[in-house]
Amino acid sequence: MTVRSLLSEVRHRLASSGIRPRASLGQNFLIDANLLSYVERQADLGALDVVLEVGAGTGCLTQLLCKTGARVVAVEVCSELANIVTDDLGHHDNLVLLRADALAGKHQVNPILLEALAAADAPDSAPAVKVIANLPYSIATPFIIALLLSEVEIERMVVMVQKEAAERLVASPGTREYGVPGVIASLVSKIEVLRWVPPEVFWPRPKVESAILSLRPAPARERLERCPESFSQMVRSLFSARRKTLRRALRLLGLDALRARDVTESLAFDSALRVDAVSPAEFALLHGELHRRGA
Repeated sequence: MTVRSLLSEVRHRLASSGIRPRASLGQNFLIDANLLSYVERQADLGALDVVLEVGAGTGCLTQLLCKTGARVVAVEVCSELANIVTDDLGHHDNLVLLRADALAGKHQVNPILLEALAAADAPDSAPAVKVIANLPYSIATPFIIALLLSEVEIERMVVMVQKEAAERLVASPGTREYGVPGVIASLVSKIEVLRWVPPEVFWPRPKVESAILSLRPAPARERLERCPESFSQMVRSLFSARRKTLRRALRLLGLDALRARDVTESLAFDSALRVDAVSPAEFALLHGELHRRGA
């Protein structure tokens, strides 16, 4: 199917339901069939897999996922779009469509979504979840981070995000883009950019480029599962003073100057080390040391 024919199909589906794309919900629909197929193929889906799609839209990617035989949990916050997916794909017995927001608050995966994923697991296989999605720009970064820190056992994520979000997620210490998303994503997953994507393959056409990301959970994720909230909170607090030295920024966590120096020296951190130059692995060491000290 060509870009023109897929665009016509998407427009027809929306017009038939009296829907116009809403920028506030990040509704930019992927209209390149080759890219849709590419995203689906990256997950190597089979009948025993559970796959999560966030932002089902008009159901173009959802349809490809259902055809693999995998158990598909699709989430769509827009009720009008959810109706389109139900009308077109409701006959698939391997599809569960949730009319809900993927997030509950800013940093937490919606419990309804977690329950649906648990219910989709087969008792004899209980596979890890594969996440395949053209994520709405408005929730892409917080959802990725929240899911990586959740109790969901993830095998792989293949997601489309805005270029700026991708650059923050893969950023290196000391760079302008480096921040909380890059720390968490790099620490708990192996992340890479599979492809950069031009605006022309979306409708309506966004003003920015996009990227297809691959994320595979790393062993570090297991080390944080006991207290991911406290790790995330620590990193967020410290990055509120990203240009300060780590020693000074530790006062934001309630440590006085003496205790802050003691902590950094015990970890052999340079006294001049700034927050925005602390590597993900060093943040993990810091979190463990603070936890050990009861700080």
